[in-house]
Parts: sequence; structure tokens; C-alpha cells
Amino acid sequence: MRFRWACITLCAAPFWGCGNPQPVLTGVEPSQAYSDTDVQITLTGDNFLPATTLDPASGSRVVVLDGFHVWIGKANSWAELTNLAWQSTGQMTAVLPGDLADALPRGYLDAELWDPRGQRAVVKNAFGEFGRDLTPPIALFTSPSAGTPVGP
Repeated sequence: MRFRWACITLCAAPFWGCGNPQPVLTGVEPSQAYSDTDVQITLTGDNFLPATTLDPASGSRVVVLDGFHVWIGKANSWAELTNLAWQSTGQMTAVLPGDLADALPRGYLDAELWDPRGQRAVVKNAFGEFGRDLTPPIALFTSPSAGTPVGP
């Protein structure tokens, strides 16, 4: 009788939350940027698990990374990030293309990640969108002075 109870407990375990883990998105770096050029973004969190397929020839699993999608936006204005690269179960990198600078609203935007299994993770107000940098940087050289001779 004791063994029958153990068998029921072990067989029922998959029904108690052993399904696909929910991805968790905790933040993005940098947390703010001018977006008139491509911005490299690092996404941090947990359970960024790629999908796998079975290779019939070898019988081993092959990781499939193209199932992830990441968007940044707010309300009805969203931009999908490109060049996603899976780093680990807690980190991915992506690019916010500079040509989308005028399409996104200014201010703090939400980040949304979809994993290959269709599960979603969101961080509200994760990225400060400044748009185009309208003030070009000014380079002021203080040394050498204007009267300093230069070499041949």
C-alpha cells in the first residue's frame, strides 16, 4: 500500500506546476537613450528559455533562437527590436533601430518580451525614449594653444 501512494504522488507531480516556466523581464540597459542611431539594448530577467527541436539524425535536441520577439512602446506605438541574441536564461541583447526614432513617443516606454512558447513578460516604463538628439555635441580643444607649432 505504501508503494501505491508513492506511485500516485510521483505520477501526479507533473500536474502541480511542472509546465513551461513563465519568462520574467526585470529591466533593460541602457534605461534611456537618444534613438537617432541604433541603440544596443540588454534585456535582463529570468527564464529566457529557447525552444528546441529534435534532430532525427543524432537524436539530440537543437536550440532554436528565432522564436523570441521584443517590443518597446506605449499605447498604440510600438517598435520591434532587431538582432536578438540569446546570451543566457537571464540575458538577451537586441537593437532598437535608429530609423524608428520618429515613430515612438517620447518619454518612458514599456518593454515586452514574447518567448518561443508564446508566453509574455512586460516591464512598465523600462526605457526612456528621448528621440533624436537635436543638439550636436561641441568639441572644445583647450590644449595645445593656437600658437603652438605643429610638426611637419
